[in-house]
Amino acid sequence: MAPSRIYLVGTTGHPNFGDELIGASWLRYLARTCPDAEVWVDSPSPGGSELLLGHLHPNVRFVDTVFQLAWAAPSEEPWVVADFVGNATRHPGVVPRRAAGVDLLHEVDVFHILGGGYLNAIWPRHIGILAAGDVLAREFHASSALTGAGLTPSAASTSLLSRLTGSYSVLDVRDDGSGKLLAERATNSGDDSFLDLGQHLYDKRDSRPVMMTLQADLADIGISAVAEAALDCMQSWGVSGEEIGYVEAMPGSDRHLFNLLDPLLPGMRFYPFTEVWREGLPARAGQRWLTTRLHMHLLAAAAGAEGAVISVEPGAYDATHGALIAGGSGWAPVSPGEPAPPPGSAVGFGPRAAERRADKRAVAAAIYRQ
Repeated sequence: MAPSRIYLVGTTGHPNFGDELIGASWLRYLARTCPDAEVWVDSPSPGGSELLLGHLHPNVRFVDTVFQLAWAAPSEEPWVVADFVGNATRHPGVVPRRAAGVDLLHEVDVFHILGGGYLNAIWPRHIGILAAGDVLAREFHASSALTGAGLTPSAASTSLLSRLTGSYSVLDVRDDGSGKLLAERATNSGDDSFLDLGQHLYDKRDSRPVMMTLQADLADIGISAVAEAALDCMQSWGVSGEEIGYVEAMPGSDRHLFNLLDPLLPGMRFYPFTEVWREGLPARAGQRWLTTRLHMHLLAAAAGAEGAVISVEPGAYDATHGALIAGGSGWAPVSPGEPAPPPGSAVGFGPRAAERRADKRAVAAAIYRQ
């Protein structure tokens, strides 16, 4: 029997293209398979989530209960957060202003933590999300699931992760390092955005032969190093600004790098996040991409583009980009100060993209009994 009340948890609404893509992928899937279900999406920004995702399922609503419980914990120490959120999930009075939301949690059929890179040491309070799912599965008869998770660098010990996920009916990750943290108990079907991969995600208009997306957030190597690596790469490829399209995945953060490079590569075409979300990603076969963003790598490679990835953070980002490269994207890593990779070395995932989509849909079927 299909579930009647589904509770999704993810970091939608910020906005960030990758997080919105994952949320949209699952809502489209549920609109096809569970159109009569009541669907709740718990995110840090429910208002933004409603604006971007509210049209994708006929019965979707947005809250922030689980994130509020995690933020209310008295410390960021993982065991403390897990204990506090577990208790707050059991007892509505622990965080009184969230009592109505906790009452709702007690009535869900499926508690599903969506994929992404937010359950790690960068945001240690988010370990509480796993604790909420554990309590709901053990004590309130929910079926708890975790899919497409990027858990590195880990906020929690393997013993704590094992304790918090032992009750989950489905465990799924997006890279080998995350799988090892779960003692190989999880499947690895890749990033959750493979679930809904298809032509509807792409901009059908003409686009430039070279595309860039560069981030200022979570760039451990420094913003200047990212800009210098990008400029070196464009110069090595012999590319002028008139040949480049620049895609904004996270408003503000990605615009900052565009503003640094625009005087040096005049004529670039800027794609704001709102346009990309409305029209689709301007990626196609025959293009060459340079990016720091995981989901630009994934979608552009799936479209048949070749590309290169600037490594900005040695933990989560290297693991996830590495998983895509190992999975067949063929893209090359770029480090500041090193020569840019030559063009023409790869043309994207090819048939492996369809295989990954099938893997992800098998995980979805296991959760939603399709």
